[in-house]
Amino acid sequence: MPEQAPSPDDSRTSPDIDEDVVEAASPESTQERLRNLRLWADHLETRLAKKTEQADTWRQRAEERNRRIYELEARLRSTKRPRLRSFLKRSSRSGDPATENTDNPSQRPLPDGARVVPNERPLDPPPSRLIHPTIRLGVAAPHPVVVPPLLRRMNATIIRDLSQATEIRAVDLLVTVGPEGARLAQSSEAIIQWMGDGNPSIAVDSPLAGQTYVDLANLAYFDEEEDIFGLETASHRSDLDPYLQPTLNALNQARPSEGLARIKEELDAESPLDQQEERAVGLLRQLREESSARSVGERFLLASGVTVPHWRREALAALVSKRPDFVIDATDRMIKQTYRPLRIAIGLHGPAAEAEREVRQHLAESEIPHVVIRFDPSMPQGACMNSLVEQSPGDVILKIDDDDWYSPVFITDMMGALEFSGAGIVGKAAAFVRLRDGRFVLLRPRSYREVNHVVGPTITAHRWAWEAVRFPNRHERVDSKFLQAARSQGLRVVSHHPWDFCVIRHDRGHSWTASDDYFLSSGRLVDVDWSRIRTD
Repeated sequence: MPEQAPSPDDSRTSPDIDEDVVEAASPESTQERLRNLRLWADHLETRLAKKTEQADTWRQRAEERNRRIYELEARLRSTKRPRLRSFLKRSSRSGDPATENTDNPSQRPLPDGARVVPNERPLDPPPSRLIHPTIRLGVAAPHPVVVPPLLRRMNATIIRDLSQATEIRAVDLLVTVGPEGARLAQSSEAIIQWMGDGNPSIAVDSPLAGQTYVDLANLAYFDEEEDIFGLETASHRSDLDPYLQPTLNALNQARPSEGLARIKEELDAESPLDQQEERAVGLLRQLREESSARSVGERFLLASGVTVPHWRREALAALVSKRPDFVIDATDRMIKQTYRPLRIAIGLHGPAAEAEREVRQHLAESEIPHVVIRFDPSMPQGACMNSLVEQSPGDVILKIDDDDWYSPVFITDMMGALEFSGAGIVGKAAAFVRLRDGRFVLLRPRSYREVNHVVGPTITAHRWAWEAVRFPNRHERVDSKFLQAARSQGLRVVSHHPWDFCVIRHDRGHSWTASDDYFLSSGRLVDVDWSRIRTD
């Protein structure tokens, strides 16, 4: 049986303490256990808040849908169609939906245990677009003032007239929009009293005495639907290589949004195309980081003096390794990642346990939250991955291999791709491979699109997507079977660009048992080196 870390609700041990040394635990290890338990508590509270918010959203949608159905039925009954009215009347008496037809085999109830697998475009559970939900806003914007889209994505109560002004008592920040919003605030005794108590307020697009002023242009943000994943083909440049310039190719084939158009404007058209591609990837990463709705909303709230909890999805880099000489270098590559908050989970599978002390030392020096677990060599790799993820908090799971190369911005790029693509899983279908003889191959020109398969060590999944699928309990083909199961569950899998990652082929054993000839036939040789693969 593997020597696994316990679950977070086990009060006897912590994920960083082996069971055989619990009785002789030092004060330092006890403090570490308490710290890990507190982190788990914070993580669970955050997940509970997200689930509650999602449930409220779907409840509201269900109520709205029921209301529309009721209105539609009432309208149909009022029409001069006696047969339709009698049909609806019979349906309402029987309690069956009007559209049900048990004579049609496709409409018959499914047998127990059966489920429908979508055969068209699958849909992921829609991610919540609400940002900074812990800060309650009161937005004074009487008709016909248009509330800025950023404020609609926040926890905002829209105050349209004086009858709604009393709702100001339940908010943390007042926002007046335009001169109309300022006049509404000045004519309400409740709002005047609220402001007189020293509560924070912001005036948007129209200065008001005693309020912080923010220009309307400062509320513009880069929306997820404007990202490179949503571009529509319009034209094509024959001088661009879809293998080596996928970002330029995407930008020039489509009608880009305002944010992507700025990327094109900042590129030097006289520089080599390879340099333009590298620059475009860096600018896209910067645009997602600095101009997302969450970043712009955070700056907006900070301008008012409100204390804003800095929240980003926590990334969990999960690695299971059998090789003690590889796992140390792989750990160092994860430590060098620039994305925060980051958590590292290392599974030492069989012989890799020889490197446990050194791995723990490197992680302790990095001060990155981590967990190290030993697994018995007989335990399947997929089961090891599931156990590692189960015992480690984190909103997004990144499956890491010990013998591949990751640039320091790899996780930053993948987290941005996951957020802006709207998919449940992202990865790299297009990927560089360094062959045993030192040559480089680039697999599949499939960037910025929905795919069926991505390279296993680039799998990046929302935790809810992993919970819906989980890695298969097997030693080989863990990645491909995971992706197949995800697709069968209706989850979208999207491929990002090939940069900042490389598969390394060597003679020391691979779980992906493929020859160099396979990679040569699946891609094409490219003249690159390490400096051209990274964009950090």
